Amino acid sequence: FPRELWVNTSGLGLTNPTIDATELGTVFYEALLRSHQTTQRNAMVDGTNATARMLSWNFSLRTDHYMTVDVSQVPAMIDAIGGVPINIPVRTTDPWIGMVFEPGPQTLNGAQAIAYARAKPDSDFGRINRQQLLLEALRQRLLTPSVWTKIPQLYAQFNQVIATDLSPEQINHLACLLNKVPREAISQE
Repeated sequence: FPRELWVNTSGLGLTNPTIDATELGTVFYEALLRSHQTTQRNAMVDGTNATARMLSWNFSLRTDHYMTVDVSQVPAMIDAIGGVPINIPVRTTDPWIGMVFEPGPQTLNGAQAIAYARAKPDSDFGRINRQQLLLEALRQRLLTPSVWTKIPQLYAQFNQVIATDLSPEQINHLACLLNKVPREAISQE
């Protein structure tokens, strides 16, 4: 979904009670900011739950499981696996920070990867396509055997900035299936 899509937020307690709609992309962050939880991880769960309720109310989508990552930690996560090799199809300039991504194969560090994923020089749909491309590149990087050996270290390093209802066993099973998932089945919403 485009994050600028307006959605019904009545009943979520996000903003002034007389306002009952906002952009989809702000639901998680509004709930996170208004959370009374004492840890960032638990506040992320509140944001995720509010987003799940909104998706159910607006689109009749049921959320079976969730994994939420503190976006401020994604650059460090990508750096910890040695960057993300990616083939950028067209020249892209991030209008907010002026970073330019030339077309062609390259390895992005964490800061570059986040800037590329968030760049919106064209439209929300263009941003979504860049995020899809980055997710596929990240999947390919995670399938590299040299990254597998780092998984216990990565888990210990980033455990507190990931909130999920999946058990470690479920995550291990999903990791084993990662190479079986076709590219078309991976989506960011």
